[in-house]
Amino acid sequence: MVISADIEVSFGVSTEIINYTVGSICNKLSQCHVFDSTSVHVHLTGANSFSFSPAGLSLLTSLSELTDRIRLKLQTKIEEAKKAQGFKNSFQGKSLITEIIDNLGLKTVGLWTKVNLKLDKK
Repeated sequence: MVISADIEVSFGVSTEIINYTVGSICNKLSQCHVFDSTSVHVHLTGANSFSFSPAGLSLLTSLSELTDRIRLKLQTKIEEAKKAQGFKNSFQGKSLITEIIDNLGLKTVGLWTKVNLKLDKK
């Protein structure tokens, strides 16, 4: 099946009908821009809005998506680190170690000093 179209071109007051066959070269239309089937419909219906996207703008979208994925991974790791540990189950009875395990938290540094002092004395 051969697809072709008769295109009427106006030059000032004169007009010319040019027969164009899809896939062939047409020298008379070489100065005209060709649009895909989606954009040609927009131009023929008269609705022709113009938009501009700077080069590399899509990189910002990719960067944002990557940042969101990294944020989610970090949040997951933080939540895992905040979970209570099962250290206490490894020790039986009352001792300095079980006392330290019971008091583990953000301010544990002082307790390690206490352990070092007691271990040094023995």
